[in-house]
Amino acid sequence: MYGGEYQDNYFGNNLLQNDPPCAGCRATRKTSVIMIPGKTKCYGNWHLEYYGRLAAGRDSQEASSKYICVDHQAQYREGGSAKTGNYCLQLLLAEIVAEDKRLLINDPDVMTQIKQMSLELQTLKQKTAQLEQESTQKSSEVSQMKLDLGSAKIKITQLENLNSGFGSVYTRWGRKDCPSNGTELVYTGVTGGGLMDHTGSAVNYVCLPHDPDFIQGDTPGGSATLYGSEYQDNYFGHNLYDNDVPCAVCRAVTKSSVVMIPGKIKCYGDWNLEFFGRLAAGYDNHKAASEFVCVDHQAQYIEGGGANHNGKLFYKVGAKCGSLPCPPYYDMAPMSCVVCSK
Repeated sequence: MYGGEYQDNYFGNNLLQNDPPCAGCRATRKTSVIMIPGKTKCYGNWHLEYYGRLAAGRDSQEASSKYICVDHQAQYREGGSAKTGNYCLQLLLAEIVAEDKRLLINDPDVMTQIKQMSLELQTLKQKTAQLEQESTQKSSEVSQMKLDLGSAKIKITQLENLNSGFGSVYTRWGRKDCPSNGTELVYTGVTGGGLMDHTGSAVNYVCLPHDPDFIQGDTPGGSATLYGSEYQDNYFGHNLYDNDVPCAVCRAVTKSSVVMIPGKIKCYGDWNLEFFGRLAAGYDNHKAASEFVCVDHQAQYIEGGGANHNGKLFYKVGAKCGSLPCPPYYDMAPMSCVVCSK
């Protein structure tokens, strides 16, 4: 491999036999570069890189060559003027333009482009500063959001702690579970109360747990007795007659009030439905007094408790016209009920 020499002053003043320099350039925002022989300007929207004079090896020489474009402001390499007979650039009576190689500082079009690029650079700097400012602001907002999230978590924990001591309790008669509305099951059990033939029997129904605890040292006995309970009618559900009555004690965890409304199956206003069903009480002719309770409309029974042992009994309740206005009631209307919370 040999060096190169100009073989004519055509490429520039006193360039004969001087060594030509070269520069490898990269058009950073371009994907295509073309050299066009015979032109000093580009076509259409192509961008000028440089223009100059077409050069190649002498036709009569044995070595082949190719056409290249020598810049119109050709330079030479200092100390390279000796004639060595190496690869030579010959005069061609043609001029050429090459795309995407380098910019000419003294070209008016190039100066315009440089000014435009300077403006674009300034704009980019301003946008960069703006983005940095926005990034700082966003970072501050994210930090504030993290603080707010932490505060919210603390408040949720506080509310949960408050709710742990909040709520209202009721008994769901005739069921072993609580409604699936976020209500908490306190315990499930069997219904009990005083015997229907004892005049002094306790009035109220009670829900007795399946796992009773007894105080150590206490002896059996008592003047008040506690019995189990039975349905005394199939009115409360299919084949429930003489079966024992289950119960569930439930806690409406986010409610502060619970009410049982006789004669309704829906709650008023913005009160929330816990369950609805049929009103029940003891038999009118029995010696023991009783109370009105609401038995769930999908009443269950305790397995193995179908024997007739009586105890605290559940009877159907009918409305009696007279002092009770009819309508809206009618004589011996079967009374419904609903349990509502708020």
